[in-house]
Amino acid sequence: PTEFAINNPDHPNGFSVINMNNVVDIRDADGHEYKFTTDNTIKVWTVTGSKGNEYTVKLQDGEYSCECLGFQYRKHCKHIRR
Repeated sequence: PTEFAINNPDHPNGFSVINMNNVVDIRDADGHEYKFTTDNTIKVWTVTGSKGNEYTVKLQDGEYSCECLGFQYRKHCKHIRR
């Protein structure tokens, strides 16, 4: 997608349409960042670890990856559940 709609009670229509070229990052009200891709063959999401650290998990071409140190060293971690 090149655009998405977001709830905006201040807009007359109740929502705003955002062009992806204008997006720097996406954060929820608590400040958690959402990572995304426009390639629908890649799935990306954020997982909160047991100590509160946030890690990005990715599924691409049937292979999972995580940015945590455990995955970087052992190629598996508790943030990926199959």
